[in-house]
Amino acid sequence: MVLPWPSNEPQRICQEVAGDRGAKLTVPVWSTHMDETAAATEPLKISVLPFAFHGLLREGKMGIFGFLESCKYRYGLHVADIWNGFFKSTEEEWLRKGREELDARELGVADLCVDQAHVWDDNPDVRERNYQNALAHLRATHILGAPFVRIDAGGTGGTWTEEQFDYIVMRYREYCAHAQEHGFKVGAENHWGPEKHWSNIEKLYKAVDHPAFGLSCHLGAWAGTE
Repeated sequence: MVLPWPSNEPQRICQEVAGDRGAKLTVPVWSTHMDETAAATEPLKISVLPFAFHGLLREGKMGIFGFLESCKYRYGLHVADIWNGFFKSTEEEWLRKGREELDARELGVADLCVDQAHVWDDNPDVRERNYQNALAHLRATHILGAPFVRIDAGGTGGTWTEEQFDYIVMRYREYCAHAQEHGFKVGAENHWGPEKHWSNIEKLYKAVDHPAFGLSCHLGAWAGTE
């Protein structure tokens, strides 16, 4: 899910396909720059975004382990995207059970997508709560073995103020230091707010300037582009 910049590492291409009940699923397809021989011997790494099943989650018809079961046995996948909306806890005991269930199905983890942990919020109490939630999910990323965790930058409108931007950069650098120490990457996504504008994402990437910082690129979500 990481989209390094610039790099020869794998990149994620999002495609929309028809899912259950006519819903559209965004399927990240990992393309590696490999020759034809390697392409013939290495399985294509594809995962289904778990948010596609948020309706079943809301209705109590699917949990995280049911999602993993679907990934492995219904869709025949080798990796799973993980979304914290399915989490019952960020306690180590529960996360270890999740890791065991992934291993039992021989599933790798593409990434961990985290909501309710965006860096900037105008409300300082929410900002602090999100910070603590981000720290918990950085630990979760390490336990689950995900190579990348998406934590939104936050903010509203089309740009960040200087105060907001400085705070966001500071937090991402902190998160990156932790991620690098534990062997994964952390980054933003053109998901909502100022992140949806390419100029802001470019500015953010250059300002954080850390090898453990990456981007989750949702190709259909850019603001002001076709």
